[in-house]
Amino acid sequence: FDADGNFTGYRGIGRDVTRMMSRVGASRGEASEESAGGASLSQRLIAGLNAIDDAFCYFDSTGRMLLHNASLLTMYPLLEDVLVPGVTMDTLLETASQRGLWADGFEDMGDALKSGGNAYSEFLTGDGRWILQRRTPTEDGGQILICTDITARKKAENYLEYLGQHDVLTGLKNRAFFTDEVERLRRKGSYPITAIVLDLNNLKQVNDDLGHAAGDALLRRCGEIIGQAAEKSIPA
Repeated sequence: FDADGNFTGYRGIGRDVTRMMSRVGASRGEASEESAGGASLSQRLIAGLNAIDDAFCYFDSTGRMLLHNASLLTMYPLLEDVLVPGVTMDTLLETASQRGLWADGFEDMGDALKSGGNAYSEFLTGDGRWILQRRTPTEDGGQILICTDITARKKAENYLEYLGQHDVLTGLKNRAFFTDEVERLRRKGSYPITAIVLDLNNLKQVNDDLGHAAGDALLRRCGEIIGQAAEKSIPA
């Protein structure tokens, strides 16, 4: 430009940046794809969590639930209306207590949830289900809670324990229980001890004349009478 501001020409250095801009465009495209891929990964993660039977939820460092799967709603129908993102653990525990989520004797489960650290615990719900609860802390100060319905396993364990101590036919305590009880009483030194021994006459004749089904029915009936006659604190 001259002194009056009129354009008279220019002097400068030019550079072809086509290749560089192509690389920038490619980088932006890759970033966009990575973002879309991240969103897709999140969707797949949520779909996977909803596909499992275990109940899953994540609480952040402030105690607010940010994520849960569909099984959580199925496992705890009493809390369905409050199991929403952002609800605090204190609100959930207070509501659970008010609505009788825990059976008698398990009311302290709420305190266990807020104690922090890795933990495994089992509790009985008010409607008779057994739940295994696993709590794992996260690096950001939150915690992951996974709950599994173990009612069927508990019933199987209880039945096996019952079979180990009872006669299947009569329902009375068996010899294994008797042996263990005698040993327990010997160690404890609880004396005096009274034992009543009963014998059923003519059982063989009943089996021979009427068949083993009749003999089994007779044994079952005797078991019922003995069980009814004995007090609850007296093993029969």
